[in-house]
Amino acid sequence: MKTLKQILHLAGAITFIGAYLTADSESWRLIHVYLGYGFGIIFSLRLLIGLVLRTSMAFQTIWMRANLFKTIVQDLKDLKLERLCKWQIWYGSGMGILVFLMYLLSIPLVLFGIMTYEEFGGKWFIKFSENSHEFIGEFYLSIVLIHLVLIFGKYLLLNWKNQPI
Repeated sequence: MKTLKQILHLAGAITFIGAYLTADSESWRLIHVYLGYGFGIIFSLRLLIGLVLRTSMAFQTIWMRANLFKTIVQDLKDLKLERLCKWQIWYGSGMGILVFLMYLLSIPLVLFGIMTYEEFGGKWFIKFSENSHEFIGEFYLSIVLIHLVLIFGKYLLLNWKNQPI
């Protein structure tokens, strides 16, 4: 199951980055659309796996990590400083929230993209779909970048702690 997760993760990253890079070019529009469809299919598979199987991709697991934020808020209220200094809780909560947002935003991102490409609705709705698709895509990119910064930060922190003095 870990290999499937890694394959879907890599394919999702490649299709999203490819779609993002081809978004502003009219000559690359069809490639952008196909990459967007691929992204939608990949995230649909991830959503199905998250609903059915008990893996690290399961919604229950992601929701539990995102809910660590409640623990942080309660620790802030109770001034439990030693617990607040544990970076693992902050990291788990942050990653849970980011991954949950990625799952949540992938649906309107793809749907607004399809509505824009298929010119669904009148002029106003097409423009609304296009603007929404672009806004969500930019917001999604910022979430991905924060996700990568957290991973890199964890890597640096763990390697820094394991360095001999």
